[in-house]
Amino acid sequence: MLNFTGWTVERIRLQIKRKEIALYLFLSFSCLLGINPVFADNNLAYFDILLSSNTIEENKDIGTFIGEFSTNAPVPIPFYSLPEGENDNDLFDIDGKDLKSAANFNYESRDSYVITVVATNGVLFTSTQNFTITVIDVNEEEKNKPTDIILSATNIDENQPAGTTVGTFSTVDGAAPYTYTLVKGKDDKDNDVFSISGSSLVTNIAFDYEAKSSYSIRVQTTDNNGESFSKPFTISINDVNEAPTNISLSPSS
Repeated sequence: MLNFTGWTVERIRLQIKRKEIALYLFLSFSCLLGINPVFADNNLAYFDILLSSNTIEENKDIGTFIGEFSTNAPVPIPFYSLPEGENDNDLFDIDGKDLKSAANFNYESRDSYVITVVATNGVLFTSTQNFTITVIDVNEEEKNKPTDIILSATNIDENQPAGTTVGTFSTVDGAAPYTYTLVKGKDDKDNDVFSISGSSLVTNIAFDYEAKSSYSIRVQTTDNNGESFSKPFTISINDVNEAPTNISLSPSS
């Protein structure tokens, strides 16, 4: 048995001139430490590469985190790489120990990809392993349900006749066409003085700024898939410089 007393890791590294010597030293240390190495493709690849997660939802942004690499090696393994030209490696990136996407994946086009990963400590310990990355199908109708309602104008001049258009609604996300309704809920107290015609908010009365200067309504949008979203709006009444409507004459002295 070899006696390695007094040797340092750096000293051992300096003695490695050929792969045969490196293999000899590795086997000697393995015997001393009770390690049973397994060889593959003439590499000292006796450890497994582990990936914390191997799935990603479809339509995620480029650079989305997928999982973290680790190993069961008896020494730290700091270096992970995706060799060019191997399987689907060009669709992924490794940042340190993190596997990230380098493309947008569509489940309907393809639901799995294979990558080849190399892990090494830069000296004796190197392992190569394939992983299957699975793309998860997402309910795109649920993902694309309405998320907001926009009203093109939220104020109207006082004294306008009933039936005057205040503004036009539009919907963010979801599937067109959309329907708009006045619904019960928080801040719905003035729903009765407005109506919705198509996508337009219209008045039911003529407003008087001096009597009341703002009104609260709640509106719901429903898309073509039946998904809905509601929110409140405050409609402000603009004060108008009104023309005189009467003349009074005080008694002369």
